Amino acid sequence: MATLLGVPVDTLGTYERGVSEPGMSLLAQYRSRFGINLNWLATGEGDMFEGTSPRIVPVDGAALEKIAGAVSAVYRQLGQPEDPAAAASHTAAIYNQLVARGIDPNDEEAVLAHLPAHALALRRQLQGADPGGDDRGQ
Repeated sequence: MATLLGVPVDTLGTYERGVSEPGMSLLAQYRSRFGINLNWLATGEGDMFEGTSPRIVPVDGAALEKIAGAVSAVYRQLGQPEDPAAAASHTAAIYNQLVARGIDPNDEEAVLAHLPAHALALRRQLQGADPGGDDRGQ
């Protein structure tokens, strides 16, 4: 998060712990980059995100390819056959989760930075769906 906002991790930590308060330029970053409602950020009141409709982000083919590759890798790691419909559904779900978190799908570096956590979540989800799986400890 600190990298996305352009501040040192320690600095962001002081804001999160309430040790110091961010300046207006950082608050503007939260608003422009993530669509955060500044009233919610300052007071906790109202909607977290600005506007009542979800932010629509055009589908980025390169991002989908990266996500689909990560989904395929999870299936391979688990030794499970990849069902194309399920893989497409997982790819779309991860894409939507990234967008919901304010990740610009056109920012390849940000997409790649977040993919490992999503791949781990998918791996755990698929392992839970297959209790007899033999790579649970990995």
